[in-house]
Amino acid sequence: MKGAATVGLRRGAWYRVVGLTSREAVIAVEQQQLRLPRRALEFASVPPHTWTLVPTPPTARGMAVRAGELYAVCPGCRTRAPLSGSPQSLRCQRCAGTYKVGWEEWFIRGRR
Repeated sequence: MKGAATVGLRRGAWYRVVGLTSREAVIAVEQQQLRLPRRALEFASVPPHTWTLVPTPPTARGMAVRAGELYAVCPGCRTRAPLSGSPQSLRCQRCAGTYKVGWEEWFIRGRR
């Protein structure tokens, strides 16, 4: 999601769409519904099959990486994992799945 930090959402996270108009999306976040401009979201009908790479926000606590550094989100179980170097694939410590790393994501290109 573009601009996720401004509304308290996580970039690379998946949220259920509960309403949609030509200008606005209503998404379910925990026990609440949040209205956002449709242009602020990236829509997909199926979850990714690659690790999603996410820059650690400045407000993150308890993360294994520093603010601004990338971490990876498993496409199988959504576990977060620290990222070291530029691997082409990673094995998840939680679900044991091995997946390609999503270096081609629009907001990651050029960060390697």
